[in-house]
Amino acid sequence: MKNVITLCYLILPFVISEQMVQYKDALEIIINSNEYSSYTSNPRKYHVSDELIVFSKMGKMFKEQLSENDIELSDYDIVNNDKKKNTIDKTLLDLNKKKCAKLKIYFTEEQGGIFFAELIKEKKRNVNYDNRTHFGISYMYMFKNNQGKIKLLKVQKINYN
Repeated sequence: MKNVITLCYLILPFVISEQMVQYKDALEIIINSNEYSSYTSNPRKYHVSDELIVFSKMGKMFKEQLSENDIELSDYDIVNNDKKKNTIDKTLLDLNKKKCAKLKIYFTEEQGGIFFAELIKEKKRNVNYDNRTHFGISYMYMFKNNQGKIKLLKVQKINYN
């Protein structure tokens, strides 16, 4: 039993650092995107949330693209997972240059090499994903992790009214 616990402690930091690298690479893509530039030209004017969003909460906007990548997201999963709590990952805060900013970036967990990010303008500080503003425009990014290389697959503009 001690060997299993020791092995977990040895593997866990590697997994966390690998995830951080993929989120950092995705963050660079977001900052250099036209969507980010439509909000600001300052590459330090964002805040990454420490909330890791449930995959299906953003994945429901990309059902067609997910099926093209052999990932099925059923309506049952979407409805059932909508009530699931997002996890807190304080290591995501290491991606920030500032303690707070009006541009918020939320990442999802990875599933089948796919993960998402949402860029939204929010006036309130440290807002949970479920309490974010529901007025205005946000951009959702779909990324694929292909053997450590992060590729942007699609960007969708979401109009909240």
